[in-house]
Amino acid sequence: MRETIVDRAYAKTLLPPRKEDGHKGDFGKLLVLGGSVGYTGAPYLAASAAVHSGCGLVYLGVPESIWAVEAQKCVSAMPFPLPETDGRLCLAALDKMQDKLKGCDVLALGPGLGRGKETEQLVHALLWQARQPMVLELGCGKGGFLAQMAPAHPEKNYIALDVKSEMLVLAKRKAEEAYAAAGVPMDNFLMTAVDIERIFLIMDETDQFDEVYINFCPPCPKCRQHKHRLTHPRQLERYQKLMAPGARLYFKTDDDDLFMASLGYLEEAGWVLDYRTHDLHREGAPAESPRTEHEEMFAGQGIRIKYLIAPPPEENQ
Repeated sequence: MRETIVDRAYAKTLLPPRKEDGHKGDFGKLLVLGGSVGYTGAPYLAASAAVHSGCGLVYLGVPESIWAVEAQKCVSAMPFPLPETDGRLCLAALDKMQDKLKGCDVLALGPGLGRGKETEQLVHALLWQARQPMVLELGCGKGGFLAQMAPAHPEKNYIALDVKSEMLVLAKRKAEEAYAAAGVPMDNFLMTAVDIERIFLIMDETDQFDEVYINFCPPCPKCRQHKHRLTHPRQLERYQKLMAPGARLYFKTDDDDLFMASLGYLEEAGWVLDYRTHDLHREGAPAESPRTEHEEMFAGQGIRIKYLIAPPPEENQ
């Protein structure tokens, strides 16, 4: 058995080095939101822990009725008062929270917050505003598409799905190489093996995606296979439940029959196109669309690449 004694010297080896000419603004900015009447200790402890762990600037937003208590306790963190209802943070605090959050790197929401209908509404509203955009690729294959997109957009979170776990091994390797080449951590990218028709075994309607991509999926040419196409109406119904307001579906294929059928599926399901082209490389795309190995291979054979963008039906109403 191997033993490790966690003392000051050992802990120091785990901390990243700091620039000698650095200042507090270089070492992270945290916003802690919480506290309520009767629960003044939790927000104080959270803010103090952040300060002691090395965070450069820690802001603590609390109900105005307990602000004086927190201000007296906190020496290094910076408490500020927020509107409240019955001793708990309320919706009237949302604008001030959002303004403060714009200048911070991390949000810690909840210590001592208490429970109440308006507080619950506030939490949902704030998390919706603060969340990173979510991107989903259905049938990621070897991962060439998201390996280009995800490292280039750390402000978004990416999830890649494929029914074949062996493909995900290749996709993971490709993603790791792409992140290493970009010199950024692989902290906004996940993948898992799942049959798209069983997607609700791992997700539900609270999982909301802003962008959904389907790139060069199997054409399933035989009539009895059509229901398994990723653009079939019964699949579109599933995606629609997972798409946030303003979301878009991006579909790319080399197969003429699949593309024409997909146009019909979308119309049947009530989706109205934002954009379509039967020759993407000649006409170009209005949105970012990096090329994958399959795309380069098909284009090299003189096969035109078809492409469309469409919002779910709610966006059209």
